[in-house]
Amino acid sequence: MAKTKKKENKLLTDVPQIDENSLFLNVSKIIENRRSLAYSYANLEIVQMYWEVGRFINTSILGNNKRAAYGKQIFSTLSRKLVEKYGKSFERENLYRMAQFAELFPEIKIVSSLAGKLSWSHFCELIRLESEEARLYYANDAASRHLGIRGLRKQISRKAYERQEIANSQLSEESTVPFNMFKDPYLLDTLGLKENFLEADLEKFRPEFKGQMEFYLKWLNRYERQADEKEPIGLILCPHASRGQLELLEMDKSGIAVAEFWTVMPPKREFERKINEIMQEAKERLERRKTFTVSEVRKQIEYFYESKDTERDE
Repeated sequence: MAKTKKKENKLLTDVPQIDENSLFLNVSKIIENRRSLAYSYANLEIVQMYWEVGRFINTSILGNNKRAAYGKQIFSTLSRKLVEKYGKSFERENLYRMAQFAELFPEIKIVSSLAGKLSWSHFCELIRLESEEARLYYANDAASRHLGIRGLRKQISRKAYERQEIANSQLSEESTVPFNMFKDPYLLDTLGLKENFLEADLEKFRPEFKGQMEFYLKWLNRYERQADEKEPIGLILCPHASRGQLELLEMDKSGIAVAEFWTVMPPKREFERKINEIMQEAKERLERRKTFTVSEVRKQIEYFYESKDTERDE
């Protein structure tokens, strides 16, 4: 009996020991992955369903101008019946959103590609935006960076699209700075920098910054750039910069971009007003650029440098 018991103990010790913690973690990973895929699939179907409902409403009820008034009247009736059968998701306000969603996102291929990563709540935020370009920018940004609804709202409130367009407006056809690479201005309020930090340590943009940055970029290109890397580009951040003067310097042709940065976020209305003003100025510069001749541009550049030399003499 003693020998048999000893043999059984030996067999038990020969069995490989299982790492229970590792087992739990790996099984959890499988569950989480499958849950995520299930959620994405379900979300895709829900968003596409709302799009199809909205499209049907637009084409069958509101598409005919003669029946538009009647179509609006039956929204309440249709909603009441749908809510009774399918729940609150089909309340009248949501039906309006579905119709607007299908109108503003008319391509089902685009909707399908985004719906795997964006929820219906994301699209409800996007349809509030005025321009198609802004809607697609924020949609792609949220999808590529896996932003939740709060992250999307933050980007919209901080005018990420508009600030990118302001930066793009400074780039010419000969620019070596890629489009959609930078923003202007940059909002650094989350870093906790104080306003007096700017006055003590930072300078307004000066034309000689261009030569300094060109030197840095040439040095990087010669001594640091790897074989599989593109030529370096530079970004100069300043607390204040005249965008009109920057355009005359044509720094983008040398791979240099300049942007302002703000360390304090203005109140919402003031922030929107400032961004809208900068956007309007950018549009006006683009219109003027279309009418400028080479000689006119050269005259403005010479005048710009002459005015700077006069300031130094004073």
